[in-house]
Amino acid sequence: MGDGLKSGWFKKKNVDGLSLEQIYAGIPFKNEKVRVTKVSAGTVLDIPLRKPKGGWKLLAFVMPLSDEHRVFLDKIGSLIYDRLNGVINVEQLIIDFAEAHKLGLIESRELVVSFLKKLLKRGAIVIALEEKDNYEDR
Repeated sequence: MGDGLKSGWFKKKNVDGLSLEQIYAGIPFKNEKVRVTKVSAGTVLDIPLRKPKGGWKLLAFVMPLSDEHRVFLDKIGSLIYDRLNGVINVEQLIIDFAEAHKLGLIESRELVVSFLKKLLKRGAIVIALEEKDNYEDR
């Protein structure tokens, strides 16, 4: 992990139950079920929604619900989304974004991580985390 990202953010022990080292090492993958449409001002993502369960199923029968959620990404969001190839980790995305847009690592980190969190929450991406072996103790 690069030394440049250890300032400030590493004072917090974890985010959403994950250590920051795990988040930085995580590799974002695009959801294969998302339909991507390029437009002149950016990218449109049509994200399939989960089927309703329980009481929501009855509501969906009475009042039809959409099968998809549409998200519009501006040009900068599109640039980040296009870089999600299943190879580059979050830390490298932050560093590359900082260099490309002449930002400090702290500003870049805030922008990239908040953007990835939004995509994650909407189901447009998943982030693969490295699993550590617990066999060393045996």
